[in-house]
Amino acid sequence: MRPPSVRPSFPPGPEFGRTLSGLGPITPEPPPVDVSPARVGELLRRIGDHEERARLLLAERETLRLEFKTLTQANEELREKVTRLAQEASALAADRDVLGRELAEARSDGARHEATAREQGELRVRLGEEHAATVAALTRRLTELEEEVAGRRALEARLLDLEHQALRARELERKAQNLEARLKSQADLEERNVELEARLLLQADLERQNAELEQKLRDAEERAQRLAEAPRAPSGDDLTQLKGIGPGLEKALRGAGVTTFAQIAAWSEADIRAIAPVLRARPERIQREDWVGKAQRLLQGS
Repeated sequence: MRPPSVRPSFPPGPEFGRTLSGLGPITPEPPPVDVSPARVGELLRRIGDHEERARLLLAERETLRLEFKTLTQANEELREKVTRLAQEASALAADRDVLGRELAEARSDGARHEATAREQGELRVRLGEEHAATVAALTRRLTELEEEVAGRRALEARLLDLEHQALRARELERKAQNLEARLKSQADLEERNVELEARLLLQADLERQNAELEQKLRDAEERAQRLAEAPRAPSGDDLTQLKGIGPGLEKALRGAGVTTFAQIAAWSEADIRAIAPVLRARPERIQREDWVGKAQRLLQGS
């Protein structure tokens, strides 16, 4: 049964752990994307202000439309009244013509008798009074019509102003929609920019960790090469004489080029940290079991 793997201890620096390919760095989780709540709140507030202004303008446009409809109806009624007055004036003119003809006949028959003259005088007085009353009434009515026409012109000017305001409201609504689209596009760009910056930071960190790992790998290869080049006996020593080294560790040591007590006795702390991952053992174990000291004592005893 294969012994459980033990995570080696390294000096302070990037965190290391076992990966699928062996010993390697533990890649940190990418930092979360930071979206500013203040920025989002400001954008939402501005959008709400534009929407409120657009609703007010639409409500005012609807009120003005109702006023225009009311004014249009009043204008139609005024036209009908003017038509009726024109008809009445035509009728009065016809009556005046009739009365004029009657007056002419009365004048031509004035010589007949005195009664006809009195009737003619009375008729003249009556016609004069009626004519004066009619003229006064027509004058008053004309004044009223002129006032109504002036009011109609004022209403038409008001209606034109309302139409301009409605056009302005539609323009403001269109600008508000364009502003909302621009704000949404700007928010998307800011979010993509934050994500890109996070990726660039992560890439730079990975490149730095990769450079550190390559340097450590070169150091380990150099140490392993020094251990392999250390002097050794022609047939090697029985490394299992060292307490803590069994057949499996001896096989691993020989596979790494370590076959003599002299090689182990010459190990430094850096050599122990370099050979430990090859043996799948912790450096603390090698130091605790004193492989170096035991190898040195065996060499002295021999």
